[in-house]
Amino acid sequence: MILIYCSNITSRKEYVFRHVFKRILEVEYKFTTELNEFVGYSGPKFSYTQKTIGQEMSIYAEGLLDEVGIDLHEVEISYWDELPVFFQSLDHESIVPFDLFSAVFYLLSRYEEYLPQMKDELGRFKAQDSVAYQNDFLKLPIIELWVIKFKTVLEAKFDFTIELANEYKQVTVIDTPIYFKYRSRSWITKWEMFISYVKKFSIYKLILFFSVLLRFKKDPFDNLDDLLKIFTSTNQTESKSLFLFNLGNITRDNPGVSYRNHTYKIAIKHAADYSDIGVLARINSSEEQAILQATRFEKNTHRILKFVRVNKSKLEVPHFYRNISGLGKVNDYSMCFENVVGFRAGTSLPFYFYDLDYEIQTPVLVHPVAIHYSSLVNKMLASQRIALKQIVHQIKAVHGHLNIVMNYDHFDKELGNHSYTFLKDIHGI
Repeated sequence: MILIYCSNITSRKEYVFRHVFKRILEVEYKFTTELNEFVGYSGPKFSYTQKTIGQEMSIYAEGLLDEVGIDLHEVEISYWDELPVFFQSLDHESIVPFDLFSAVFYLLSRYEEYLPQMKDELGRFKAQDSVAYQNDFLKLPIIELWVIKFKTVLEAKFDFTIELANEYKQVTVIDTPIYFKYRSRSWITKWEMFISYVKKFSIYKLILFFSVLLRFKKDPFDNLDDLLKIFTSTNQTESKSLFLFNLGNITRDNPGVSYRNHTYKIAIKHAADYSDIGVLARINSSEEQAILQATRFEKNTHRILKFVRVNKSKLEVPHFYRNISGLGKVNDYSMCFENVVGFRAGTSLPFYFYDLDYEIQTPVLVHPVAIHYSSLVNKMLASQRIALKQIVHQIKAVHGHLNIVMNYDHFDKELGNHSYTFLKDIHGI
C-alpha cells in the first residue's frame, strides 16, 4: 500500500486519485493528513503538497484540487522527456516535473469546457479550442501515457511491480437517429422530400422515392441485417457492437421514425438479439425527456437502459450529464469530436463524470470515443485505414479502449462510400 500525505482531503483529490490508482493502475493507497503517521510509515509513500516535507518523496500540488468552482488557469506546455505536460512543478524535489493529478483532473472534468468560448454552428465545443488540439496531443491517450510513465517512476523508487488495470477492448457504436430514409416517415417529411427532389429535378431520387414507398425496392437505410452479419462474423473476442435508437418525439429538430411504429419496434428487438442496445438522446434533452426516452426503451425491450449517447455529439458539459444522472448508472458514449479524430478528454479509458458546479462524482460512466466516422467519411479509403491503424496502435500500447461511432445513414448504399469496408477493417474481417 502507498501512503499519501495531503494537508487536506477534498472531493477532487478523492476522485482523481481513485481514477489513477484504481481505474488505470491496480494499486492500494491511503490518504493521511497526519504528519506523524506519514513520517513514521516505513512502506511506500509520497507527499502531495506544494512544498517538500524534509527528505520525503513528493509530488508537487499546483492547487487546482484544493479549489472549489471554476477559475482561469493558465496552461503552459513543457515536456517530460517526449510527453507534453502542463501545471509544471515549482518544486525541484518533485518526483515528476508537473502536477500529474491536477492535469488529469483538468482533462477528465472537461474544465476548459466550463470556460467562455465560441461554439460551432450546432452549439458544440470546438476541437480547435481544446488545449489538446492547440498543443498537438489530441491524438494521444495522454492521461494513460502520463500514468504509465509515473508507474515506472514508482516501480523504480519502491522496487515493486504495478499492474495495469485494463486490457484492450473495442466497441463500435451505431447511431440510429432515422431508421428508414423513406418508409414509415411522417407525411409532412415525405411531402418535403418530394418537393425538394422536384425543385432540384432529381429524377433518380424521385424514382427511388416512389419505388420504396410502393415497396418495389428496399429502403436505402434498411441495412440492419447487413451490419449484424458483420458484427457476428468477427473472431475478435474483445470486439462488441452497440446500437443506439432514437425514441424521442418526432419534431422538425428530431426527425425520424416514431417510437410507436411496429416495424421499428421489431427492428430494435432484433438488434438486441445480437448486440447491445441503448438510447440515442435527442439534442437538448431535458432531464424529463431523458427519463421519458428511458421509460419507452424499457417498456419496449423489457431491459434496463444501460447505454446512451446524445445525437450529433451535441454534448453540453455539464448539462447533458446532469440530465441523465437521474437514470442511475448509465454508460455514455458522447465524449468525442465529430469532425476530428482524437481524445476529447485526453483518455481512451472510461471515467465517471465529475460535476464541477456541485463538486461531486456523478453515476454516469463516460466512454471516450476516439473516432467518429464523420471525420473520415469523405476521405480516401487508404487515409481512413491509416487513421484507424494509428489510433489502434496508440490505444493498444496503453491497454486502452477503442470506441468508434458510425451513423446508420453512413451505410446508405446509394452513397457509395467506404463505410462497410471500414467497419470490416475495425472487426478484422
